[in-house]
Amino acid sequence: MRQSFMQVRLSERNTQYIYNKIRSLKHQANHLEFGNTEKIRTLAFKLGVLADSFNNYDVKSKTIDLLPNTIFTGIQNITSNSNLYRVKNDILFYENNLTASLLTWLKASLELKKFMVVQEDQIANGRSDISIFSSGVRVCIIESNLIQEHSTEVPIKSVITKGIFQLYTKYSDSVAQSFIVPPDLYLVLFCFDHKFVNIRKHTESALEDYQKENRNIKLEMMHSTHHQTIRFSLRESGGIFADKVVYINLTIANLRTKDKN
Repeated sequence: MRQSFMQVRLSERNTQYIYNKIRSLKHQANHLEFGNTEKIRTLAFKLGVLADSFNNYDVKSKTIDLLPNTIFTGIQNITSNSNLYRVKNDILFYENNLTASLLTWLKASLELKKFMVVQEDQIANGRSDISIFSSGVRVCIIESNLIQEHSTEVPIKSVITKGIFQLYTKYSDSVAQSFIVPPDLYLVLFCFDHKFVNIRKHTESALEDYQKENRNIKLEMMHSTHHQTIRFSLRESGGIFADKVVYINLTIANLRTKDKN
């Protein structure tokens, strides 16, 4: 089976991330002080973790790489079928209905032997909209939010920053870092009859505000193959511990009930 462009990009990203890890460990090994038993043990432990990460790497990677295209296709399926988000133009579904539609798509599309998809999954002191498990381990979280038709800039930005907070601060530590590669998390913005360009502008502004308010977290924009998706990483220094790194895919799903926009 031919790999999709998204899968190729993920493989490149994973390879680059592991390469950087190896380079970092090499640098530490070159600067070890003779007789420093504690540092030698720490480095040996890190090398052991790295070795374990390569165990069945190819199988694990191919399994996880199935997720992005499946998730994006599910979102597109909802936006292209108005029966999945409205009864009539004036009777529209709620956020939980839209999340349930995406959940149903994922359950039907992902191989049951490899994945388990759960709605309202308990994590810490909250519940994720959708959690995806592989081999009994949580590998992905999807949060969805609904932006109503007449929402202005302030409430839209509030929805976005709240979603990022949920994913990064509350939930990301509960997602397995498969083969030491940071997890991919998803924030889906379901929007009723909004101009796409305005939502993109408010999203960009919200990310700028988030960076200013969280100086300890570095936000870096990344390549995305979907024009409805903004992809970025959040990195927080761990000091003597490993840095915390999370990838977030923010997707704008415009739900049209009118033809004027």
